[in-house]
Amino acid sequence: YHRLQQAHDATKVLAETDTLTQLPNRYTFNLELNKSMSEAIENNRQMAMLYIDLDYFKTVNDRFGHQAGDAILCDFSDELRNIMRIFDSGNQSTIARLAGDEFAILLSSFNNEIEIHNICIRIIDLFKKGFLSSMGRFPISASIGVSLFPYDGASAREIMRNADAAMYQAKHSGRNQYKFYSSDMADKSRREMDVLEALERHPVDEFSLKYMSIVNAETNAVETVEALFRWESATLGSLMPGEFIPIAESKGIFEKLDYWVVNRVLDDLPKLKKIYGDKIVVAINISSAQLNSTDFFINIIDLFSYRNVDLANIQIEITETFAADIGLRVEANFEILRKAGISVALDDFGTGYTALSQLIDYPLDVVKIDKSLIDRMDNEQGLMLVWALIDFCKQQNFKVVAEGVETADQAMTLRAAGVDALQGFYFSKPKPISELLSY
Repeated sequence: YHRLQQAHDATKVLAETDTLTQLPNRYTFNLELNKSMSEAIENNRQMAMLYIDLDYFKTVNDRFGHQAGDAILCDFSDELRNIMRIFDSGNQSTIARLAGDEFAILLSSFNNEIEIHNICIRIIDLFKKGFLSSMGRFPISASIGVSLFPYDGASAREIMRNADAAMYQAKHSGRNQYKFYSSDMADKSRREMDVLEALERHPVDEFSLKYMSIVNAETNAVETVEALFRWESATLGSLMPGEFIPIAESKGIFEKLDYWVVNRVLDDLPKLKKIYGDKIVVAINISSAQLNSTDFFINIIDLFSYRNVDLANIQIEITETFAADIGLRVEANFEILRKAGISVALDDFGTGYTALSQLIDYPLDVVKIDKSLIDRMDNEQGLMLVWALIDFCKQQNFKVVAEGVETADQAMTLRAAGVDALQGFYFSKPKPISELLSY
């Protein structure tokens, strides 16, 4: 009987506890959440849930190894315990590891919302200069979402879902911050769910591409066209990539979209060559979620080979917001592209956090300066900044493209600054290939 009891207790611990961090697991947290909600209703009190996700953890885990990742998870768990010892004298909280780098804190009762703000601030402060673990300091941060019962949901599922939605809002707002769930967020969450459900049907008949020309700064000849993804939904109306691509990335359904775009570009390439000549380059924007996938890059190179594509006609674009997170695997993937003869461009430079020292190390061919910087050229300080950036990029042997050019004065100034190419409404708006053919 004693051995059976020991086996039962050990099995119970395994079923209810995360083996790595020794925190309660998702199963136990759900039990506690339901129990706390029942007690909150009975005692007419509030409760709160914090949903915590570690930003850039996967990148660090891939780059430094699972041993470093495990150390971060264990040390972060200890830090959460320490923080809650300060704020929870009545043992009214539960800390859990839900999955991977996702954690949760349940406050079965609290005095006021200021207390929740203070807990979130203490957690965020752990990442001011990266996270210090037993294996060193690592460049990660945390995004936190908060939902309150009974205001933000009538069931455990709603409370957890809305805390999760608030956490994603914190991520989309720049990471390393916390957000409380709100009615505006509820509207946004419903919209995202509608977009996700529509995407999961993979409505290829509603997808299309438009092409925007990029002209040589000296000759005004079109030397590159950027393929821009468009979605005209029968139920949701016109959606821009900035809305639906992040949803596709966060839910893991981006791969089909990327392959659709690549295949459609290859369908259009013969027509584009007929319009612009055999040396035309087509720039394709790839989901940032793909950039760690060596298989993806090998597969598209195989696809280009199968379809007999001259790889000098292809350019892959990434956004600067992701480029700041480039690790060894992404660099290696870029080298695969470049060795195959495909050029790599950094899009929207000036909107993210890429340091100039990092830019030197990136395996890039083209840097595209974002419209937000071009718009600042109406004053001397902004003009000098753009001029200096162009000069720096040219010294690194990058081809420089200025985006968002809307006036003749901007084009003239940028030519004088030494850019190689210009893109913007002053030259052309995005057009479907049918209009380019008729043009």
